[in-house]
Amino acid sequence: MNKNKIVLVLFWSFFFLAIALSVYRFFIARNFLLVYQVDCNPAVENCFVGRCDEDLGECTGNEEDDVWYYSKVKKMAYNTKRCNPKKEECPDESVCDKPIEQKCWIEKCHPENLGENEECITPEEYLATHPEVLKEEGEVNEKEIKAEKLDEVKEKEEDLVDDREAKNLINEKNESLESIIPTENLKVSPSLIPTPTQTIVPY
Repeated sequence: MNKNKIVLVLFWSFFFLAIALSVYRFFIARNFLLVYQVDCNPAVENCFVGRCDEDLGECTGNEEDDVWYYSKVKKMAYNTKRCNPKKEECPDESVCDKPIEQKCWIEKCHPENLGENEECITPEEYLATHPEVLKEEGEVNEKEIKAEKLDEVKEKEEDLVDDREAKNLINEKNESLESIIPTENLKVSPSLIPTPTQTIVPY
């Protein structure tokens, strides 16, 4: 067996071995990382910035459509359910409310975890270019404060009503007892009144 045949055999052996390992990893063991993009509020937290691709003609000229903000939810594929959306209703694997139970984690944007061609924005940077958002949030906060005060007033009014009802109920019970046993007609028998006793202590 000459060297060319040996090299050819080794090449095809490693080639098929690589294919077999890839099939095992991605289709059987599912040992790879899944990354989901979830909504992020740049007014209150650091967010990744997504932008449309002008070269692909995706941009519309509207900032709300051309720019979006997101965080990343990461999960190993073997921790997700095998599901065919054409045949059944599949769970939303991008949800990561309970990281320990769902075996996932949320990655916020930070200069240290920025990948190639990725962009990060902080709340300070976002609000500096979107002052109208700060005004809207202030109005929302005022409405929430007013709503909380109204709830407090309602609770106090309900407590007052409950106190009045309780007092009225006590008065009604007292009146009913007095009607059954009038106190002005009650007489105590003399035999029931204890008489003082005198004791003589010898010297």
